[in-house]
Amino acid sequence: MRLVAEYALASIVYHRRYLQQHLSPKHILFETTLFRNRDMLDKLEPMVACRLAREDDRIQPTGISLPSAQLKCLAQINEKVSEIIPTIQKSEQKVIEGVEKVLEDNSVQVGSVSRSCLREEIQAAFTNSGILDTIKRLECNQKNYQETLSITHHQVNQTYMWKGMFHRVPDTFQFPQGCILTSWKLYCCGDKSKNYPPLRYLEPSDMPTNNMRKRLSDFKFIMRQIETHIRQKQKWIEAPSELQANEMYEYGIKCLHLTNKRRRNNQIKWTSAVTILRQRKKQKK
Repeated sequence: MRLVAEYALASIVYHRRYLQQHLSPKHILFETTLFRNRDMLDKLEPMVACRLAREDDRIQPTGISLPSAQLKCLAQINEKVSEIIPTIQKSEQKVIEGVEKVLEDNSVQVGSVSRSCLREEIQAAFTNSGILDTIKRLECNQKNYQETLSITHHQVNQTYMWKGMFHRVPDTFQFPQGCILTSWKLYCCGDKSKNYPPLRYLEPSDMPTNNMRKRLSDFKFIMRQIETHIRQKQKWIEAPSELQANEMYEYGIKCLHLTNKRRRNNQIKWTSAVTILRQRKKQKK
């Protein structure tokens, strides 16, 4: 089953642009860690290749259709051609270099200056004067500046102006529709892909409508119960990574006692969990 899951993940990564173009921006898929973490998608994309099955693959297809067999033959032909092309290119370069050398030798004999000789003299002059070293230092400083600027950009959360005031989220903001774990990660880490801060920092003034303020109250009602339990266990991390948020969740979810099954706890939507907990609180009264 794990191998199937790996191929499912690879398929999502491979088709991510199609999914982003054709699915609603509010689709639950885009609330997952995979789509909220751009760096993770960018790192996974080069690892995915769309190709035919190989003998050393960990999972094999049960059969090969005629078009697939034809594609395999074409792939083998393409592989052979790809092996030949570098050899042809090397031969072409050697021929060009040989012709250029003959022309340069003839130019030196008649007293004219070739392009390569002129290039070498200019480069040597720049090197001796220290200009090349200065350029390299400037390029290195510019690279370091860009990296620092990029890091700073990720650390500073964006603010949004609507109704004449600054807010932590835009007026189009919607709460996640997924399970408690997905919502917990947003509560702790925010959504970098949308420039949202950790949702635990949101205030009623950041919500555009009374209904959204009620949703915020429900959201914090359940998340703060988990957070309180984690703090009591002294496992709370103020600015956690996604992995650390997962670890904290494992400590905190136990306090809710929603069901007896751990897997079921992870699958319950946070809105359903709020309903269960509020009903339980009424019954105690």
